[in-house]
Amino acid sequence: MPDETLLSDEQMKVQEAIRFFLTECCQSQLGTLTNSTDLYNAFSNWWLQRHPSAPIPSHRLFGTMFQTHGIKRKKSGGKYYYLNIVLQDDC
Repeated sequence: MPDETLLSDEQMKVQEAIRFFLTECCQSQLGTLTNSTDLYNAFSNWWLQRHPSAPIPSHRLFGTMFQTHGIKRKKSGGKYYYLNIVLQDDC
């Protein structure tokens, strides 16, 4: 995880939001692949419910901050996937 003193205020806010998103909307599941766009879209919807007046973080920033939580990413068939994580049905 990067040194938090080197993160911008925006990055820290997104990193904290992702921590809550992971707790509320995701589950660890070995051997699974979740499309990065599907995960970002779920995060965007989650973000809008909690921060309706704040702009949604970019997909790029989401991906960078998401990986600081130790979640690995893999490219396959021209698409990116996150390993060993799935979205819960209610998110």
